[in-house]
Amino acid sequence: MAVWQFGQDLSLVVLGGEIVQDYVNIIERVVGPGGLWVAAYSNGSYGYIPSARVLQEGGYEAKGTRWGQFAPEVESAFAAKVREMAEKLGREVPPRQ
Repeated sequence: MAVWQFGQDLSLVVLGGEIVQDYVNIIERVVGPGGLWVAAYSNGSYGYIPSARVLQEGGYEAKGTRWGQFAPEVESAFAAKVREMAEKLGREVPPRQ
C-alpha cells in the first residue's frame, strides 16, 4: 500500500489486491472523506482483501488467496497503516474513535 499527498487538496491511497467496498468507508473514517481517492488493483493483485464483515458473512470474497486466508484483523491493520502514512505526510486526520 502507499499514500501520496498532493498539497492539502488530495490524498491518494493505493492498495494492492481487490478491496471490498467496506474499505472505502473504513479509510474515510480513519483519514477523513474530503480530498480522498482510494485506488485498488495497484502494485499487484493477489485476490480479494476482505473486511471483517465479509469474512464473517463468508462468500467468494472471504475464501482467501493462493497464499492463505486473511484474518479478521486485516481490516484494523490496513486502517491503522493508512492512517499512520497519511498523518506522516501531513494530512489532517479525524480524532481516533
